[in-house]
Amino acid sequence: MIYAEERYNNIMRLLTDKGRISSAELSSALNISRETIRRDLNRLAQEGRLVKTRGGAILPDASLTSLDFPYTAREKANRTEKSDLCAYAARFIQERDTIFLDNSSTVTHLIRFIPKQYPLNFLVYSISLLLTLSNMHNPNWNVFSLGGMLSYTTMSSTRTLALSTLDNFMPTKAFLSCHSITRDFYATDSYMEDVELKRRALDISAETFLLADASKLNHPGVIKVASSVEFDHIITNEKAAPFFVNDLRENGCNIHLAPHITK
Repeated sequence: MIYAEERYNNIMRLLTDKGRISSAELSSALNISRETIRRDLNRLAQEGRLVKTRGGAILPDASLTSLDFPYTAREKANRTEKSDLCAYAARFIQERDTIFLDNSSTVTHLIRFIPKQYPLNFLVYSISLLLTLSNMHNPNWNVFSLGGMLSYTTMSSTRTLALSTLDNFMPTKAFLSCHSITRDFYATDSYMEDVELKRRALDISAETFLLADASKLNHPGVIKVASSVEFDHIITNEKAAPFFVNDLRENGCNIHLAPHITK
């Protein structure tokens, strides 16, 4: 008997190879009834691991292919998974850390899980994060805006000024997310300006963390940020395909599986 989780993994492996697949193809390849396939696709869609289409499924990224996918829309996607990653990542933060935070909709959730009594320094170029931090009025936290040119699409400030400002600091930790981790283990992003800042943060930070939920694993990318092995920690969630997690580990990556937060 093939157990449900094994079926899910087989479906995700075939879907990852093709990017798009029909129920009929899955039924034939896995020797499983179409009714069972339909139930499995419904379950995987509820978990955010795929997107159902008429007669089949596609990878989540295939439904969001625009490089100008607005920040407000990105912020709403996979909120539960992002919170799980950030709750886990916050455990690594220590008092008096100087922390670089990228402008991803994932890292935005990190603030909620950091102990408010910790004296900390934040290096920020996300407009959304700056507003969140300013509204908190926490006297224990110093917030440094990196400045630069405002991007209305990504709701962040970037370019030369932000890069030169960042060079004045010595971050103890950097928390970043990405558009995807590709099959050949590269963390990628969609905006060159963001990539430049992320590369610089990766170079100058004492310890680096890449936060990527299961929907971002083993998918094509646009612009390389760095090889995944260059990050000290990669944090994903328990829905991540086991075969790809094992491949990352065999490639030398330090993988953490963040548990789901129970209310």
